[in-house]
Amino acid sequence: MQICVSQTSVAENCGGTPPKPPGQIKIISDEWERNREAFKLLQSYWEEGADSATIAALFDDLQTEESRLRMLPYYVVGGDAAKYNDAMNNLPDSDTDTYYLKQLYQLYWQVQQSGRTYMQLTAAEEVTVRQIAHSGSRAAFEAHALLYMLYGEEFEIPLPLLPDAAATFIGTNNLGSIAFKMTNNNVGDNYLKVMPNPAANSVDMSYHIPDNETANHNYTA
Repeated sequence: MQICVSQTSVAENCGGTPPKPPGQIKIISDEWERNREAFKLLQSYWEEGADSATIAALFDDLQTEESRLRMLPYYVVGGDAAKYNDAMNNLPDSDTDTYYLKQLYQLYWQVQQSGRTYMQLTAAEEVTVRQIAHSGSRAAFEAHALLYMLYGEEFEIPLPLLPDAAATFIGTNNLGSIAFKMTNNNVGDNYLKVMPNPAANSVDMSYHIPDNETANHNYTA
């Protein structure tokens, strides 16, 4: 799905027209266009500092596959069984992403309804989370993040390929590499910087830890 993103205003980056009001968006027949207009309105909400209830109401009323996926967390947290079941029943199992997202939110619903915390997953639920984490689907990152929270299991985040124009610029200007940096390189007292990133054959690492701490390392070649 194409989502409008602008550093200045919605109108500049989303077709040059202001967003439609929710009532007009809801009656658009084409689902892709309905989603597009909804995200255009969503960005204007963000710019205006709208509260979460206003944003949730926009997607709750949209009745598209994307809006149902985005509303599932609200239904789970709010314990809204009718809307949760309606969304789950109207989401297809035909594509991998939706199938695993539904599995993940079904697990969340079961935990929520049983009064447990996510630290109390059953063995079968943990197996499900691990299957989702290794599915390569849209839900994989969330499942990995859950395993990290539960067991401290770190995971890799694949970076997207550079656009052709950027790759050409790097090559023609003999830059050799590009480094992705955080705005704040020092996170608390401990930090590790790896450059270049991504890298092909070698990397340079600089790090800092307090004097009273030790560091362990492992690597694969």
